[in-house]
Amino acid sequence: MSREYIKFGDPDDVVEGLQKLSNFPNVMGAIGCTHIRIKSPGQREDEEYRNRKGHFTLKVQAVSSAQLIIQ
Repeated sequence: MSREYIKFGDPDDVVEGLQKLSNFPNVMGAIGCTHIRIKSPGQREDEEYRNRKGHFTLKVQAVSSAQLIIQ
């Protein structure tokens, strides 16, 4: 499924854009992570969604291009 959902564009363009922006060679993207707050799933597994602050969240990781486009 990754080939269907993960798109980076032309690798040379992506690397060139990030090198111009950050001065790092051979970089394909910038990775960021966050928690998205959700309502309690209301099931036995709901504790698997509770974060360290006590909120129910989904962990999300995204990759961005030099143009701030989430890939």
